Amino acid sequence: MFQCAVTCAEVCCTGATMLTLDEVGTLYRHFPITVGFRQYSPVDSSHRDFLDTVAERAGDVYIMGDFIAGNWRRKRCAMLSSARLCSLHDTGLKPIQCRIVPFCAVYPENRQHAVLAEQQMGAFRKCRGFQQGTRENREVWSNGIITDTETRQAFYGYRENLGRQRRFMQAILDECKALPAFQRFLAGKGILEAPIPASMLSELLSEAGVPEDDHQHYLRFQAELCLRELGSRTPSLVFQDALQQLKQLMNTGEPLLGKENIITKQ
Repeated sequence: MFQCAVTCAEVCCTGATMLTLDEVGTLYRHFPITVGFRQYSPVDSSHRDFLDTVAERAGDVYIMGDFIAGNWRRKRCAMLSSARLCSLHDTGLKPIQCRIVPFCAVYPENRQHAVLAEQQMGAFRKCRGFQQGTRENREVWSNGIITDTETRQAFYGYRENLGRQRRFMQAILDECKALPAFQRFLAGKGILEAPIPASMLSELLSEAGVPEDDHQHYLRFQAELCLRELGSRTPSLVFQDALQQLKQLMNTGEPLLGKENIITKQ
């Protein structure tokens, strides 16, 4: 059984989380946003069928993309208060992924016991939710089922969004295939991270619900957040690349919707 200590953020709230497409439109003022690709191996035929709808097959594995919010190299989320509590928790803006951690929506619900076992041995070995809970802590998982209604809705909501954003992820992945880092990514098990390409940004923002008048606001907020990360103790070249693209778009002085939309719906 897993019981979530909802006031505890000692383990799960590290430097980055993952966003859905809609959350790109609501959280761009809070996190620098990039794209990250990971490799997944199907655990059974139903899992393979799901991965076929959200990822690209590459031999025996699948490559799936997410929007990354923040800097995963950091040990602490920028949204944590001095009391180590989430400042977004009561605002209605808390990301879906943050509501389902330590579960992983890429895997079926009936396989989450394996996810939890791996988490408990690794990054979440100090998580108090795996220890004896108190009556104040809500039960989240028991006997192979996500028992908490809010967590369950978030879990399946995230899975649904993976399908919706696939066409954007596929287009970005196709661009990444030309990078030297792509072959290194295929040979390993890490994350392939890249900025959202400037040529795709206008259509992506529109699909995420960002009004045309706010597209320039997106550029300015994201540029400031990338600059903040570049000045941190854990900078990454991905923020430098993202900043360069953002500045190029800002310097045009034109609405982003004037750019050519290169993604077509299938």
